[in-house]
Amino acid sequence: MNNGSARGYFEVFQPSIKNQIIHGRKQSVSLFNDNTNVNYPAVTVNITNMAVGSECTTGSPEILFIWFYGDPTNSTEQMYVKVNDSKVVSDADLTQAQWQELTFDLASFNTNMSNVVTLSIGFERNEAADGSGIVFLDDILLYRPKPETN
Repeated sequence: MNNGSARGYFEVFQPSIKNQIIHGRKQSVSLFNDNTNVNYPAVTVNITNMAVGSECTTGSPEILFIWFYGDPTNSTEQMYVKVNDSKVVSDADLTQAQWQELTFDLASFNTNMSNVVTLSIGFERNEAADGSGIVFLDDILLYRPKPETN
């Protein structure tokens, strides 16, 4: 962990893929962060190595959905998502031990979604103190807007 964030746990006996804390699939991934020495720890995925590839406009998606599960011991202030070099910060409560849905308008990233190279999920440092904690991620999806319900 040279940038303050890592997928999974540091202990060998703790797998990074979890089967107990899941949202919509068979497993989630744990994302640990410790920004004691780093202001903005993040885990970055090279999209070109994934099945979706760098073309993220197929089907005309408008929203990025991320489901996460927080932890009451989290002392990190905010989570962010960065597409290429464009970062959008969320005000989600990372201390809630329950599944929460984050939504990001793709237009807010102000980047070319037909040529996405990297996707990063990271954590802002709490100004009052160093932050650390863990969140679980599941169901990272691109969608058109959800239909409004009455």
